[in-house]
Amino acid sequence: MEMLTVKVKRYVPEKGSFDLESFQIPYEKGMSLLMVLEYLYEEKDVHFRHSCDVGLCAICIVKVNGKNRLACKESIDRSDEVLVVEPLETFRPIRDLVVTLAKKE
Repeated sequence: MEMLTVKVKRYVPEKGSFDLESFQIPYEKGMSLLMVLEYLYEEKDVHFRHSCDVGLCAICIVKVNGKNRLACKESIDRSDEVLVVEPLETFRPIRDLVVTLAKKE
């Protein structure tokens, strides 16, 4: 089975800082980043937000390898690339990849 390496910049509210954690997850051809995040939530307790799952609400937006992306629309084309997933910097972090929906002051 092919494995995908995903590094997640998780906000830890108890520490008031971020930890970068690396995970190996099963890769499936045609999977989306949302599928990756759902796996990480179920298996590793990594928190994130999503709602419509079709790209309309933009609640699932995260930074992937330095670029803002919708998790529900971002497809993972290769298992050999390393994904670095971070919360958006323009919003105040709450936990892991979950941020407030209001911009930082």
